[in-house]
Amino acid sequence: MSRKLPTGKEMRLVKEKLPVSQLYVGAYIELPLKWNEHPFLRGRFLVKDEEQIGVIRQLGLEYVLLDPSRSKAPPPPASGESPAQPDPPENLEQFDVRIKEAWKSKQALNAELQKRREDIRTAERQFKQTVAKVKDINNKMSHHPAQAINEADELVATIIHSLLSSEDNLVHLMSANNLDDSLYYHQINVSVLSLLMGRQLLLSEEDMQLLGMAALLHDIGKIKVPPQILRKKSALTKPEEGIWRLHPAYSREYLQKFLSQHPRVALIAEQHHEQADGSGFPHQLSASQMDPLSHVVIIANYYDNLCNHPDPANSLTPHEALSQMFARHAVKFDKVVLQQFVKLMGIYPPGTLVHLSDGSLGIVLSLNRAELLRPSIMLYDPNVPKEQAVIIDLNDAKELSIKSSIRPSKLPEPVYQYLNPRERINYFFSLQQQDSRKQ
Repeated sequence: MSRKLPTGKEMRLVKEKLPVSQLYVGAYIELPLKWNEHPFLRGRFLVKDEEQIGVIRQLGLEYVLLDPSRSKAPPPPASGESPAQPDPPENLEQFDVRIKEAWKSKQALNAELQKRREDIRTAERQFKQTVAKVKDINNKMSHHPAQAINEADELVATIIHSLLSSEDNLVHLMSANNLDDSLYYHQINVSVLSLLMGRQLLLSEEDMQLLGMAALLHDIGKIKVPPQILRKKSALTKPEEGIWRLHPAYSREYLQKFLSQHPRVALIAEQHHEQADGSGFPHQLSASQMDPLSHVVIIANYYDNLCNHPDPANSLTPHEALSQMFARHAVKFDKVVLQQFVKLMGIYPPGTLVHLSDGSLGIVLSLNRAELLRPSIMLYDPNVPKEQAVIIDLNDAKELSIKSSIRPSKLPEPVYQYLNPRERINYFFSLQQQDSRKQ
C-alpha cells in the first residue's frame, strides 16, 4: 500500500552541512552520530545556547546537518575570513562536569527505557494469556457455564487487584496477533477501560467487581449470533441487523441464569448499547432509567467500536474517536463519566500517531494525568534502532508540543514500519499476582 508523506514545511528533507566551527544559537541541527555516541537526549534539536555549542564541539565532529526550515535564525553572514576559534569556557572544570551530567542523565533515561520495554514485554505476554483465558471462558459458557463464570470472576479480580495496588499502572498498546479473535480483544478492551474509569470514579471494590464482570461478559450473547453476521465488514442488511440487535437480550438471559446472585451484572450487560438521550437499544432508556455502572460500560464499548470497526478502513484513530464522542455525541453519554473518560485517556489517547512542533513524528504510548496535552511519545528516528526507540515525556520537553494527529495511511513507509501503529487498538497493563487475597 502506498503511503503519502505529510505535507507542509515541517516535512522538508533538505539539509545542509554546517561546519561545527560555524555553529550558532537558533540553528536546528542533526548530529551525524548514533544515539549512543552523544550526550543529548535527541539527535535532532534546536541549539539553545553557547553551552550546547561547546558540548557539540567536544564531540570531534567536522560538521552537523542544518535544517534551515526549522531553524529560528539564519546563519551569520560569511565574512570571507577563516572563522575564529571560540574562546575556551572560563571554567573548564565546571564545563566538564556539565558534560558528565548530560551523559549521566542520558544513561538514566536509557535505564528507564529498558525498564519500560521490559514492562511492555511482560504486559504483552500477560495479554496473550488473558486472550486465551477469555476465549476459553466463552467456549465453556455453553457447556460448563458455572466453571466459566468462576474463571471470569477470578480474572476480573486479578485485574482489579493490579489496578488498586498501584496508581502508576502504565496502560500499554498491545499487538493483535489474530484478528479472528476480535471478539475477545473487544471484551478485554471494554473490561480494562471500564475498570480504569471505575478507579477514576472511586468505586467500591464490590462495585468494581460487578462492573468488571459486566464489562467482560457484556457481549456473551453474541455466541447465539451467526459468525457470518459478527464478522461481516460491509453494512448489515435489515434482517441481519435485527438478529445482531438481539445480543444484549441474549447476554442478559445467560447472566440471569448463571449469575443469578448478582442481577446487576445481567442488567448492565443488557444496557451496554443504550444511550443517555434515549436513542439506544434495546429499550431506548434515558440516563436516569439505567444502572449507574451501565454508563461506564456504554462509553468503553462505544469508544472501542469506533477504534476497531469490523472493516479496519472505517476505524477511527483514538484521537478521532474521543473527539467525536466529546464534540459530536456528548448527549449520548453521562456527562460526568464522559469527562472522567477524557481525563483518563487524554486529548491524544495511547495509539495516536502525532506530528510534533519540530516536525518529528511519533506514537503516543502513555498519558500524563496532570498535563493531558503532554503525553509520553515514542519518536521516529532513523538513526536509532527500532528496538531502542527514544521515548520522550512532553512534560519534560517543554520546547515541544503536539501539532496534530495523523492517520496511519498518511505515514511514509519507513516511518510506518518503525512506529508500527496497531491495526487494532488494544489496551492492557502488567498484572500483579494476588497472594493473600481470595481467588
